[in-house]
Amino acid sequence: MSVEDAVQQTIAREPALLPAVAAREPKAWGALAARGVITFRELAGRAPSEGERRAIWDGLWRAVEDLSRGAVRECDLTCGHPIDERHHALCEICDGLRLCLDCARTHLCTSACASEGCVPGLCVREVREGRVATSFGMPST
Repeated sequence: MSVEDAVQQTIAREPALLPAVAAREPKAWGALAARGVITFRELAGRAPSEGERRAIWDGLWRAVEDLSRGAVRECDLTCGHPIDERHHALCEICDGLRLCLDCARTHLCTSACASEGCVPGLCVREVREGRVATSFGMPST
């Protein structure tokens, strides 16, 4: 178990937090950083050292910066599916977050969305052959 494992698992478990941090949503960075430390504790069976904690935060922050620069395809951070440029989805609420079709159907913009009764996938628009749908939501499979 390594710091990098904790970083990657945190990103996979909390896909909505990275774009929330990139969008500078209040408390999003604190939530992401805390979840990274909690994930490390779960994996290692102990609290991280000061150096490990800082390395977790650094790894999470680098992932946010990569997302902000467009240096990664967003689903590489969550499900690992490649994004088909001809058929994918966009969440304009999350500043143009690009998602594969599977993630688009389950996407919630923030961790608060589920508790507020939001329906997964209704905040995204389907993109086919470069044309963005005029309506929100993803058709079922």
